[in-house]
Amino acid sequence: MLIQIWLFVIATVVAVIGIVFQFKRLMADVSSKLDNREEVTTQSIQKENSRFFIRVVMVETIPIILVVIGFIMMESIQGTLVLWDVLPALVIVVITFIAGMINLVIARNHALAGRDVTVQTQAAVTTMTFVGVSLIAALPIISIVAMFTLIA
Repeated sequence: MLIQIWLFVIATVVAVIGIVFQFKRLMADVSSKLDNREEVTTQSIQKENSRFFIRVVMVETIPIILVVIGFIMMESIQGTLVLWDVLPALVIVVITFIAGMINLVIARNHALAGRDVTVQTQAAVTTMTFVGVSLIAALPIISIVAMFTLIA
């Protein structure tokens, strides 16, 4: 069993779960603002965005360390691997990525559901969703690229 590959999987799972959790907290803050009839725009939720990014940095410290260790340990692999050696890890990474994206969409839809929102509010929530998508996609992409570099 190649521990190097599984370090990337663990890093991906921890990062995606942590970012999804923080994104749901952000959407809960947006929902509470909408429930209080406050205007939600990009400017009005800067404080919540700042807290979100600080929390994401804290969540991603361990996965980044795991990725660095994984890249360092990749040099110790003798020879090249075939796809079947890496396939279970790739499947887990892809499933984790897809589950994270689905959770983001669910959180976004839940925040906007049943509310009459303005165009600015919808644009702000959509912008935050795209930021969440890019944050979630980062580590799975790094992990997939790392695994494909091991395949002959």
